[in-house]
Amino acid sequence: MIVIDTHVLVWWVSGFGAFFIAAKKALKSTLGNGGEVLISSICAWEIAVLAEKGYLVLSMDVES
Repeated sequence: MIVIDTHVLVWWVSGFGAFFIAAKKALKSTLGNGGEVLISSICAWEIAVLAEKGYLVLSMDVES
């Protein structure tokens, strides 16, 4: 099991090029071995705040 924070989640799902190689390897290894990747519920709030401030562009509205 691995727990990731908001910035790692955003980088991971967006395919951000500068995403840390070690973090990518850890995620792939965890998932490849049947492990779980967990995120905190606060990540949803943080992503909504980033979107509201214009720091993050989402493909759907925050309410969705």
